[in-house]
Amino acid sequence: MPDLNWGCGCRGAYVRVDALLLTLDTPNDRVLALTEQFTPLLSTGDLEYDSQAGPRITVGYQLNACLTLESSYFGMHYWESDAVLAADDMLRLPGRVGRFTADFSDADVMAFESAARLESVEVNLIRSGPCSDWSFLMGFRYLGFEEDLDIRRSISEAA
Repeated sequence: MPDLNWGCGCRGAYVRVDALLLTLDTPNDRVLALTEQFTPLLSTGDLEYDSQAGPRITVGYQLNACLTLESSYFGMHYWESDAVLAADDMLRLPGRVGRFTADFSDADVMAFESAARLESVEVNLIRSGPCSDWSFLMGFRYLGFEEDLDIRRSISEAA
């Protein structure tokens, strides 16, 4: 196995924990629900997301005074917003979905739930220190962002 020391005797492991406070912006304003007269009742701009705090955990090992192998993770960020609309036989979805889906025409109650999750993992090799005048960072990162929008409806029974 090649010697990665290159004349520098510094080695050691470290752990760093940072706090991240992230916000999710309100999406572009798009209509989610209409009355049967096509009056907008709810749009994506009405959904609000709280800020989410979570840790970023970094674990590293200094191979020598010039090279460090480092890995970081954050991903305990989860946003959720919901809304419920009620109007007797008057609710419908907009656009093509509303025109081609009879399940959501003339609904009494519609419940909307929006959720999003962010996750990141990275592994890097960092070169810096007294070995030369230049430094570099190379590595890989996985960044995942998931969004869901669930719509449920209820139609009143005829008496």
